[in-house]
Amino acid sequence: MAEAAETKTTDTETPAGEPKPKKAKREFNKVALAILAVAALAITVSIYFTLQFIDKERDRDRLNWQVRLGIVADFRAAAINQWVEEQFGHMRELTQNASLQLYLSEASAGAKKDAAAPAGQGGGVTAIPSLDSLSSDLGAALSSELTDDKDKAPAEAAPESLADPLDALDSNASSSASVGFLRNLLIATAERSGFKAPPPVGEIAANIERPGVAGIGLIDTNLNAIVSTPDMPPMNKRIRDAARQALQGDPAVIDIFKGPTNEPTMGFVLPIFKLQEGAGAKAIGAVIGIKIVDEDLFKRLKQPGELSKTSESFIARKVGNTVEYLTPLADGSKAFERQMAMDTPDLAAAYALEKTGGFAQKRDYAGAEVLVTSRSIANVPSWVLVRKVTTEEALASTETRLRTTLIVLLLIIGGVSVSFFAVWAHGASVRAKQAMADMKVALERFSNMSKFMKVVTDSQPTEIVAVDGNTTYTFANAPAARAAGIDADDMMGKSMASVMGP
Repeated sequence: MAEAAETKTTDTETPAGEPKPKKAKREFNKVALAILAVAALAITVSIYFTLQFIDKERDRDRLNWQVRLGIVADFRAAAINQWVEEQFGHMRELTQNASLQLYLSEASAGAKKDAAAPAGQGGGVTAIPSLDSLSSDLGAALSSELTDDKDKAPAEAAPESLADPLDALDSNASSSASVGFLRNLLIATAERSGFKAPPPVGEIAANIERPGVAGIGLIDTNLNAIVSTPDMPPMNKRIRDAARQALQGDPAVIDIFKGPTNEPTMGFVLPIFKLQEGAGAKAIGAVIGIKIVDEDLFKRLKQPGELSKTSESFIARKVGNTVEYLTPLADGSKAFERQMAMDTPDLAAAYALEKTGGFAQKRDYAGAEVLVTSRSIANVPSWVLVRKVTTEEALASTETRLRTTLIVLLLIIGGVSVSFFAVWAHGASVRAKQAMADMKVALERFSNMSKFMKVVTDSQPTEIVAVDGNTTYTFANAPAARAAGIDADDMMGKSMASVMGP
């Protein structure tokens, strides 16, 4: 076989001067990724600053609600303090009643005289007779006067040291009249001010005594009861402790408690001084008022003109590790009906009791998320007024506005992103079409060059072939095909060993 010129080529080789599409594609991808990274960074920064804006808006609205809740809490706390002061005012009217002061002054002086008198000698008034005993004494005296003179024994001269029986009767009558006046005064005050038992519900058996639940009473300096209205509770430790404080000259509050009928009850105690004496002087007695706490107090927790559906004010106090809800609640719970542990997680009332006057976002007794603030009640130090509103209502308009802002921003970002990818895709399509056109031109050039080389090599007497790295024919001229004994096109793709032999 004639001498052959062999040329080895690879799959990645292209004719001289032809473009390299894979390298251009890699460069294009790098640019696209860089643009995509910049766009993603811009979107991330936009979302971050949007969320920061939303948080600032929420904080601003919380601050506005702190002011609003604080104003209402101040007004409601003032209303509760006013109610307490009104109750003391009713008691103060009694302590400043001249007749009451005069009577207690005389009783106090009589008690001191009895204490100083020797044994066996009578002194001043030591016990106040009832109206029934007064009637009995008066009836006995009149019967004695009406007895027939004939049946009477001769009158004996009375010793000068004995007092006239009518003088004693006059003294008893005067004391009983004073007691009657005081009782009527207390009853009238109780009827007017609400220091009385509520009317019975249903039929009450005549032989069953009703427990004392409310009323007004007077006591002396020895904590002995002088006179009281009907249904006045008996003296117990709670009342005695408050009375001792009042006898020292200071007003005393008997904090709210469950009365005999399980109704919320509280008391007010004021000292009584002698006429023309006041604070700083020694008390001669005290007036005690026990009252069932009712709607007269509870209605003052409601803000006039309230438009909020979830706003609520209530009074709570801390007893040990327990929160006691002293007034009715919005969920229908009655006064004193609900108690919760102070360490309940995020409990609004516990926060209000621990940090009175503060403001926070907590959870109420029903588990709802609320904004809460509180105020102390000056006239009852153990009480704290709690004012709250659910965050769902308080921040509803804010959340809607901010949600709309976020959605619009995301839509803008999404639109810009879609536009970017659309432009990128269009550019990629244009570039792909251009690359295909360039490739077509290159292929045409290569085909023409191949045909030209075929014509040139076929006219040469020398056998010319081209093989790749696996000695597979990629080109053969006519002389080489004739020498191999097969057509030139049939040689393409075959190995030299299969054509030339081993």
